[in-house]
Amino acid sequence: MRTYVAKRGSEDIAYLLFAVIFMNGFETGGYQAALMAIGNTYGMNEAQEGLLASTELFATMIAPLILGSVADRVGKKKMLLLFTLVRVLSCFIMLPSGSTMVFAVGIFFMGFATSIIQYVAIAAMQDTYPVTGGTKTGLITAMYATGAFVAPYVVGFAGGTALSWKMTIFVDLIISAALFVLFSITDFSVREQKPIPTGDVAPQAAEPTGKIYAQGVFVLCFIMFIYVGAENGIGFKSSFIVLALVMSLDIFTGLWCRHHPSTQ
Repeated sequence: MRTYVAKRGSEDIAYLLFAVIFMNGFETGGYQAALMAIGNTYGMNEAQEGLLASTELFATMIAPLILGSVADRVGKKKMLLLFTLVRVLSCFIMLPSGSTMVFAVGIFFMGFATSIIQYVAIAAMQDTYPVTGGTKTGLITAMYATGAFVAPYVVGFAGGTALSWKMTIFVDLIISAALFVLFSITDFSVREQKPIPTGDVAPQAAEPTGKIYAQGVFVLCFIMFIYVGAENGIGFKSSFIVLALVMSLDIFTGLWCRHHPSTQ
């Protein structure tokens, strides 16, 4: 298969990474919005729906722990290809599933793949765009939120169609398959060149200390624990409560990161 080699400075990889992270948000938002409809399809009560939601989140949690360091050894392109393919296969499992167990297997692999794609895509953006990677990483976060925002509207529209809640999975399948093809034919070489310092003495980069502030890591983990628990635990029940909590956590996180020495 011929690989398309882009010119230096090209935004092609950025657009692909934006799209794949948009689909991450689309899957998360769509799944939450459709959870009660999924429960009705399989005759589940609210407790069982919660367990089904936890299945995906458990896979999302363990994926980086198991494969966190593999991307650097295997290569980010290969990781994106592999887990975009896993995402496609999980859609094939869920679409025709006639039982809760089969659906749970599919959503487990979906959560696992989504988690790997998330951190590999961010790392690939930094590697491919060493100059503007920071700005583009911020845009990736926005794309995730955009996908999560759009998906519930698709779920609402799909409620009156033959596919019902499976519409979001079908859309995910088509776009993820297209992304797999595009990733496979695209070269992942660096698109930007850092400017060479001029003058008699080049500025010295700060020496890495290798020091990680345990307190900072703990607080950020605790914030994410509350955030994800609220978003996925009660998000489809009370959007106002989640919005208020998320805004409060965002303000707290911003102030804490701005002033606490462990984040400097």
